Amino acid sequence: MKKLFALTLLCTAISFCFLSCSEDDDYPSIIGSWSEFSETTGEYISMKTELIWTFKENNTASERFILMVNNVTSADVTKTFTYQYDGKTIKFAGGESYFEYEVYVSGNKMKLGSEEDGYFELTKK
Repeated sequence: MKKLFALTLLCTAISFCFLSCSEDDDYPSIIGSWSEFSETTGEYISMKTELIWTFKENNTASERFILMVNNVTSADVTKTFTYQYDGKTIKFAGGESYFEYEVYVSGNKMKLGSEEDGYFELTKK
């Protein structure tokens, strides 16, 4: 009887561990588009930049950077990646590049980056 009770407790503990470690962990979703916008205006020149990160459910992401000088698009570059997200960090791979960023999500705000590379202050679109 003691062995059966101990086995039942062990099975319950293992089941609880699997349930708490499942794919549906309780961390904020990053799925969707997030952007950061800045504008600098001077007497003769104005500059606008927009960075848009888009995360999809199939673990692919894109980073789009748009630069406008005096309302003329000077750059519009998109890079694509695969990613793994664990609620605190995100690992990116694309082409020959691989990097890891910290992720902090609160409501419609996301802080994405690292001490070394700096942080993006993104807002959900």
